[in-house]
Amino acid sequence: MTFKLEIAKWVSKVKVDMDEAFRGLALEIARRIIERTPVASGNARGAWVAAVNGVPTSGDPPDDKDGAATMARIAAVIATAKVGDVIYISNGADYIHALEFGKSDQSPGGMVRVILMERQAIAGQVVAKLR
Repeated sequence: MTFKLEIAKWVSKVKVDMDEAFRGLALEIARRIIERTPVASGNARGAWVAAVNGVPTSGDPPDDKDGAATMARIAAVIATAKVGDVIYISNGADYIHALEFGKSDQSPGGMVRVILMERQAIAGQVVAKLR
């Protein structure tokens, strides 16, 4: 079963708006990734970007130690998405790969890999909130 079909199954069970559930899931995944991103200068957190139906481009990201500005930028992008779209979340920091694979004691298991393993539980939580 594909992830899209899994979401559709949950949504049909609880009768919530599919687009709202899709955006909610993407927002929650983005929020958790940003929160798990280790912070020294805030550069790695500030480097997260998103795009709908295309790979996002990143310029010179602002430092964002608490992740609030980054989350606001990503939320604005996700707000335009609907079911069937592809939401890309990426990070162009030179050292993001090293952080993902354990360079930082703050997040030794990485950010993205851990959150993706939790995606089904996250989807269930998001849909439950929409009931």
